[in-house]
Amino acid sequence: MAARPSNRLKAFADLVSVDAWHDAFKGKRKGVDLHADIVFGTARVGQDTDVAITFRLSVTRADVVIVLPDGEPIGVDPSSVRRDDPHPTVKRTQTFETKSEGAITAKVKAELGVEPAASFAANAHVSSGVTNTEKLVATTTAPPVLVTLSTTADGSYRWTCTPLTGRKLQGRGWDAATEPCLKLLDGRKTESHLIAPTVRIEVGCLREDLIIEDLELKDPTIWETVRHRTGFKNRMAAAEAYIRNELMAHGLKVGALDQRFSPITLADVTAEPRG
Repeated sequence: MAARPSNRLKAFADLVSVDAWHDAFKGKRKGVDLHADIVFGTARVGQDTDVAITFRLSVTRADVVIVLPDGEPIGVDPSSVRRDDPHPTVKRTQTFETKSEGAITAKVKAELGVEPAASFAANAHVSSGVTNTEKLVATTTAPPVLVTLSTTADGSYRWTCTPLTGRKLQGRGWDAATEPCLKLLDGRKTESHLIAPTVRIEVGCLREDLIIEDLELKDPTIWETVRHRTGFKNRMAAAEAYIRNELMAHGLKVGALDQRFSPITLADVTAEPRG
């Protein structure tokens, strides 16, 4: 079975970045970990093209789906599938200022529920008649993306990504190097191992999940020409048409962008065998 090419959009490279890999099936190796590094951000569209407008493109929600090859006995160990984090935490940084070590210690405990660092307590000097001001920054860690596991209608594993804070997806939901998505099991004959299975990672969303903002005309003269030639009555319609054309040119699936629930495939990448 011929390998399916990976579809990566240069124009939207900063919107979602995908790198996927697994160890090669060889010898007696029947199970390998599948790793996928998915990073979300904001794309600045139109800076290197002849499109008449520029805009920023981001996403509020996206699905990461593992697609196994048809007709090949490649399976998944269910016990290896990456599950949800049941206790996500929010990253917060707060600064407190006081004249007394005791006061700041109580403040930190009350606000964040954490003990101040020992170095702070050791460096705090408070004595009668002397005013000293100290500052303490207390931080709790959190992933920027909340990930929820489910399955699609055809049984493929799917991770739905949403921002833990804010409106836009920014960053990654897991460490791809240390947290594989799942373990692939190869039931093929030994001689078939010479041909790597075309395991794919698809990243998609719905039209309502796209945020198109900060639209600006590059040149009013060019815009008038484009508007009359194509019939676009506003800049948003032109931006949607540009996005749809780019996706289709790269062989990605996209519906009508004037419909809120139209599905959009943002990336379709084949996992590379390594080692």
